[in-house]
Amino acid sequence: SYQNLSKYEIGLRDLNDENLRTLSRFLEIDLDSVFYIENHLDRDLDDLLESLIFDHPKETERLISQVRQAQPYIDYSYHRNSYHLLFHILHILGFYSDLSSYDYVEKNVHLFDNYLKQLYYDYKAIEVFKRNQIIEAVKFNDLALQYENCENSAGIIHYHASLIYTF
Repeated sequence: SYQNLSKYEIGLRDLNDENLRTLSRFLEIDLDSVFYIENHLDRDLDDLLESLIFDHPKETERLISQVRQAQPYIDYSYHRNSYHLLFHILHILGFYSDLSSYDYVEKNVHLFDNYLKQLYYDYKAIEVFKRNQIIEAVKFNDLALQYENCENSAGIIHYHASLIYTF
């Protein structure tokens, strides 16, 4: 009924397993992917970033494959910005080409939290440095400094990006 559907939507009533399976079939949603997003994606995104920072290519490839299963539903989750930023970074590093994530980040970075903005600017500095645009790289590095010490992993990335100054 309309009333029951409304209660499900606003969280006053939980779907039982049978109704959840019926609804997922009707909406053509893969429940395994939805449960993965809800229960494991956050940890895997963190692990993917660490594997990039500490240069573990096999682990990076494994995690890319695992995380990509969330792609059809990622834009409906609260992990959207983290997911797209990581695939933006992978694109910059030449590890995985994903122009849709690259474009998403370039258009929406202003909506990111400070931690994600710091990561964005640190890797943007690396991207332009790779094109020998040293002055631009320093500018992006300075922007990243605004968000200094947001997270330990961002600090590690910032350290790597700050090598641009040394150059």
